[in-house]
Amino acid sequence: MNKLLVFLETLSIQNCVEAQYLLGKIYYNNSKTIDDDKAIFFYKMAANQNHGKSCFKLFKIYFKNNEIRESIYYLELAAQNNHVVAQHMLGAFYNMSKYVPRDISKSIYYFTLAADQNYSDSQLALGLLFFMYKDIPKSIYYLEKAANNNKAMAMIFLGDISLNNEMIPHDFNKSLFYYEKAVELDFALANSYNIPRIIGIIYYNKEYIPRDIDKAIYYFELSSRYDDIISIYYLAMIYDEKLNNPQKALFHLMKLKAHPHIYKDPRDFYTLLKSLKMIGLIHATCDSFFDIEIAIEYLIESYFAFANETYHNLGIIFYFYKNDFSKAKYLLKKSIERRFSISECILAIIYQDRKNFKKAGLHYFRFLQKYKISLKIGISQFCLNTLVKFSIIQIFFYSFIIQDPDFQYFFSEFTLCQDTEILKIFSNLQKKLEIDGISVFLKKFVIIRDFYQNQISKNHYQILHGKKPSLLIASFNVDSNFYEGFGS
Repeated sequence: MNKLLVFLETLSIQNCVEAQYLLGKIYYNNSKTIDDDKAIFFYKMAANQNHGKSCFKLFKIYFKNNEIRESIYYLELAAQNNHVVAQHMLGAFYNMSKYVPRDISKSIYYFTLAADQNYSDSQLALGLLFFMYKDIPKSIYYLEKAANNNKAMAMIFLGDISLNNEMIPHDFNKSLFYYEKAVELDFALANSYNIPRIIGIIYYNKEYIPRDIDKAIYYFELSSRYDDIISIYYLAMIYDEKLNNPQKALFHLMKLKAHPHIYKDPRDFYTLLKSLKMIGLIHATCDSFFDIEIAIEYLIESYFAFANETYHNLGIIFYFYKNDFSKAKYLLKKSIERRFSISECILAIIYQDRKNFKKAGLHYFRFLQKYKISLKIGISQFCLNTLVKFSIIQIFFYSFIIQDPDFQYFFSEFTLCQDTEILKIFSNLQKKLEIDGISVFLKKFVIIRDFYQNQISKNHYQILHGKKPSLLIASFNVDSNFYEGFGS
């Protein structure tokens, strides 16, 4: 060691900058030769020759000793000599107003010096800075550079920008590309930002891109392994509504119910209440898990968040399963009081089933008056369009074919209220009646009317609650033009 020191000191005297730097390292790091003063002496000799590494070492020594002014001096000197970490640190210091006054221009300047040397942390920092100051093109430019250098955080932000930013067109495919790369590169980081869950939602919600249930399940399961409450709920919903697998749906719902943190966040508690409602519906609609008492129990538990739906659900159960008209009527009226308009149609169907056509017509009429409001308040999942068409068919049939005076009265009320959408459907049906003649028209009409009636009778609970949310008119042996006016 002594011979090496003598050799290096000889070179140092001859202004060999690398020798000076090595001597600084030996005197600072080696336990046998440690001498802070000598280390600083040789580092300064090298720093005076613009040796960036030595400048940075001096910064670290002075910073450790809490000599901030000296440390910043050498940090800036290191940055001026293209020391990329020094450039990045100065960018960070000037951005966060720590040790130096905040100066965004200087922060961007030093970050840019490092970014131009392909330093990915600075590329990411610039991407985030420009994003914060709403310069999206520059933000994307630097984030893409960082992403190309495998910075998962840059990929996450690029995914966010493509998905949510109002200043550029939404590109869900590009968002998925970056999100999926981030998950693959750094799952822990991506999962901390709920990226697997977000990917699952994109693949599930077909309004963004074509639905891909398999990929949605894959990413929801990734997230659910870490007890993500929303992902568990989505898995339950997919297995229940899309894959008709109530067993797996119940597995995830019970897992959610037992989740240790389900009561901590009001949003999670709301998800729990949605889950309780789903458990109740499964026990009311699936043969393999059919148990009306359990269904009632869970539906009542969901009352806190879904009072109107709870009244509605229980009203159907008490009429169709328990044959208790009085209780069903009471519950459905409570639902109607809470502006859950679909209950009007259910009451109409019940009154029609009981041969009380006057009250049936009244509730069909009220339902059709309210259906547009119902669509706006978000209950379209309850096969609303199908029930609207069914209600129109009933009023038309009893008005023009049976010529029931009560139904004729309600039809005349529609004429007075000038609801153009409903009147158009009535008009189309009337034209068909005139063209075909009553016997031909009636034959066709009875087929379509009975089809609706049979579907609702056979699957009353599922249909009325949206458990089978496809239009009920399908491939019947009826002239396709007959459906004109009913929409798709």
